Amino acid sequence: MPTGGCPIPIKAIMSSLAGDVDRISALPDELLHLILTFLYEAKDVTRTAALSRRWRRVWIHAQHLVIFDTRLRRSRERGGRYVSFVDWVLAQRGDADIGSLGINATPALPSSEQVGGWLRYAARRVVESLHLHICLRYRRDLSSAAAAAVVLPDQGRMTRMALSLSRCRLQLPAAAEARYEALTDLRLGSTTFFSSAGRTLGDFVSCCCPRLRTFEISGFKGLPQLALRSEALQELRIDFAEDLRVLDVTAPNLRVLKLEHCFSDWCPWNKAGGAGGHVVRESLRIAAPRLQEIGTDTSSFSRRPDLDIHDLTSVRCLSGLRLDMHGQYCAATEVGFWLLANSPGADHVGVYLQHSSVAAQAEGGAGYVVDLTSEGASPFAGVRRMDMIVDVDEFPEHHLVPSVFALLLRCPRLRSLDIHLFVETVTSSSRRRGCFCDELLPWTDNREISLGSLEDVIVSGFTEADEDVDLVSLLFASSGSIRSMSLSSSAKGKASDGAVSLKRMMTTEDDDGMGTVRRKLMSIPSAGRGRWHFGDSVYTWTCSAAES
Repeated sequence: MPTGGCPIPIKAIMSSLAGDVDRISALPDELLHLILTFLYEAKDVTRTAALSRRWRRVWIHAQHLVIFDTRLRRSRERGGRYVSFVDWVLAQRGDADIGSLGINATPALPSSEQVGGWLRYAARRVVESLHLHICLRYRRDLSSAAAAAVVLPDQGRMTRMALSLSRCRLQLPAAAEARYEALTDLRLGSTTFFSSAGRTLGDFVSCCCPRLRTFEISGFKGLPQLALRSEALQELRIDFAEDLRVLDVTAPNLRVLKLEHCFSDWCPWNKAGGAGGHVVRESLRIAAPRLQEIGTDTSSFSRRPDLDIHDLTSVRCLSGLRLDMHGQYCAATEVGFWLLANSPGADHVGVYLQHSSVAAQAEGGAGYVVDLTSEGASPFAGVRRMDMIVDVDEFPEHHLVPSVFALLLRCPRLRSLDIHLFVETVTSSSRRRGCFCDELLPWTDNREISLGSLEDVIVSGFTEADEDVDLVSLLFASSGSIRSMSLSSSAKGKASDGAVSLKRMMTTEDDDGMGTVRRKLMSIPSAGRGRWHFGDSVYTWTCSAAES
């Protein structure tokens, strides 16, 4: 599909041909095909046949087509007009190869047989990229799972393929000679695997796609196990694979691993059990010695599976790490903490701080919690940049700042810190439950954090709460190297609907008569080596040395 330009209206082409001399039609076919790439939507491309006898069959060899159903939805038979148009376009092209083909049939609801026909055409003729976004028609005569399965052809020539097949079972080719020799990018989404008559997804990727570098699956069902063996694979992303319980990957050239909404307690498959009603034990094994980036999300790994990542020394970036913080303690069973503690070379880290209620009897349990402030604890020495999201609602009063303190104590070489204080509109009475750490208040750790390299700090979601001011005070007290700090009441990068409220909150006297937030910020002793700039939506502090 072409990029970098807007589709050219068909009227513009017709206007250019209005003169006595038709210079465009005199161009060779190669240039006419290039012109059609700026149209690319099939409805417009096919209409060029009406321009003149010269144009009658030029469109048949167009190299980039996207077929949307937005202009073809008004029909008594739902999807009939659109499906017929797709079939007509492909039939008119005959044996002509095409570079890229996109078919978006979400409202049209074609049948599985029709989609199978489009896939067979694409397997023969598409040489660059194929994108199918399909929502299948409901079938009252559905008597078996196989009746609704869309079968992937045995052979394919394309280098990139993206299939999103809602209401559909995807059956992979069973033939031993099945081959997608040129495929380098495969993205599968919103479907259910049907493998009783075919092969497994892991076997297909490992054996049929020897050049595959990027593999992404999202919104899949019917995939309890995935085993991949690939020399070429460089990027693996799995998102919302709710049935997945066993992941086994051997990929010596894998660089990026993203796992989101996997191995989660909310997944119904594991609760109900697998075949015979037996619950499948979660297992994650990764052998990728060149792995550089690992990403999870806040709901992945809600309980730690059997985890085996052979070598984390090459990892440089970790994102989405959930840390269950209790002041100086962190739940050691969280995968996020395990990754952070075992990736010595990680210099860019994204963490999500929360506070889950833990029963008192869990305190001191073997391996359950770890004291981040304990003497001799190994630091997260490689971390230079940290993006921190804090679920403020989950933290009881007086817990937030000690929790941030304990984490930063382990990051002595931090240079950049971006904190987003996330607040929801829920009352504490509806969410507050007892936790072992309640008995440990007040926190008594009097040590100072030494963040001698910290230079840039951003705090978004800042409010008039005392703990927010205490957090800023902690950062200034921990580092004499800060060059700039910005405070805003809205999420970073968004237009600030709270611009006025921020200015008002900063200048309003608090209830205990201790002064305004602005006054409290200006009275922080260690902030005296610079000055505050109070804007309408953002408050910034700049070191005097940095200004000079």
